[in-house]
Amino acid sequence: MKTTPENTTETRSVAAERVQTRVMELRGLVREDNSISGIAVPYRRSSVVLNDRARPYRESFQRGSLEVGENVALYVQHDHTSLPLARTGAGTLQFEETEEGLRFFAMLPESRTDVAEAITRGDIGGVSIGFIAEEDKWEHRKDGMPSTRVVTRARLLECSLVAAGAYPDAILD
Repeated sequence: MKTTPENTTETRSVAAERVQTRVMELRGLVREDNSISGIAVPYRRSSVVLNDRARPYRESFQRGSLEVGENVALYVQHDHTSLPLARTGAGTLQFEETEEGLRFFAMLPESRTDVAEAITRGDIGGVSIGFIAEEDKWEHRKDGMPSTRVVTRARLLECSLVAAGAYPDAILD
């Protein structure tokens, strides 16, 4: 009789480029200079249970796992057909590695009072990232609990201000 372990662990390099999005929570008010900042990606913190794969899982990001390029943009609700609110190449969107997570700083356009008002009122409650995972580690459980995924290397493509959050530890401050 063959026995199987309770948990299995898998490490892989992701070959196929598949854009993934994750929603983080956003809290706070827009500053007088129309800037916002906060944690776009909390490190070593789990997401809510995600269901975009064959089995449910919780995800987290390892510190330093995200590569930020010169053309990362900030949108509302992942609407790439709209004008970006900010962009790294323009200097209106910046990222900084910190112990707690990948911190972002953005200057909202003065003309987008609708976005500033939605943040202030609490209508927009999260930040979501679009990324391509290049390496990750999985632990699959057989006890009915969700699997876990740790993203160890990924390319950040975009951030979006959204209505709901998958990472409760992502904050706007």
